[in-house]
Amino acid sequence: MQSTSGLTRRHLLGGMGGMTAATVAGVDANAVEPQALGPATFLALAASDFQPAGSATYQLVSPGGVRVTAGSVAFSTGLRLPVGSRILAVWVYCNPNGNPGFVSLTRYRPLDPTFAQLAAATSTDGTVSEAVKLTLNHDVAGTWNYRITFPLSASTGRILYGARVKYRPPA
Repeated sequence: MQSTSGLTRRHLLGGMGGMTAATVAGVDANAVEPQALGPATFLALAASDFQPAGSATYQLVSPGGVRVTAGSVAFSTGLRLPVGSRILAVWVYCNPNGNPGFVSLTRYRPLDPTFAQLAAATSTDGTVSEAVKLTLNHDVAGTWNYRITFPLSASTGRILYGARVKYRPPA
């Protein structure tokens, strides 16, 4: 069992290399003509790309997941997408272990506390791994930060495995 003090931030973030969310912004999905966008592509995020927003004791579990063993904390990851991209869908891979979990995609401005939830969904109360899908049609621009959030708690036993983002980059 490892705690937040037992893992370095860089170790926990893995592929993000210790960086936080990129600054990107949302505009009306009708602002970009579909032909100005490239073909749909995917951004894969491992559990190690998510970072805890608070302190709790957690452990990495096979195959590549994270579970909280004491306390509760929201795990979030910032999205780094090219400006002008259109976000089409987000899948969060988890095992609810009998306790539904709330998943959200939020845009925010850290220096001007403005938040907007773009999409949200709840997992089932199943006991096997599943993909929780968020469907949206949102264009990325340059003044917002974006993040995917999934709360974990020792009392629920939920496991987070990662996420996948489907988007169309600018052509």
